Amino acid sequence: MVLVDYSIPDTYTQEKEQESKKKDLQRELGRFIEDMTRLERKIEDTRDDLRPDGGSEDHRSAEAGAG
Repeated sequence: MVLVDYSIPDTYTQEKEQESKKKDLQRELGRFIEDMTRLERKIEDTRDDLRPDGGSEDHRSAEAGAG
C-alpha cells in the first residue's frame, strides 16, 4: 500500500508571512534612509565647520548652486 500526501500547502499563511516580512523590511529601510540622511547632514555640518570661512551661508548657497 502506497501512502499519498494530498495535503494542500497553506499558501494563505505563507502569503501573510511574506507580507509581514515585506512590511518589516520596508520599515527597516525607512529607518536606514532616515539615519543616512541624518549622518549626511552631520557630515555637511562638520565640513562647513572645518572650512576657513567658518561655513558661512553664502558659501553654502554657492556650493548648492554648483552641485
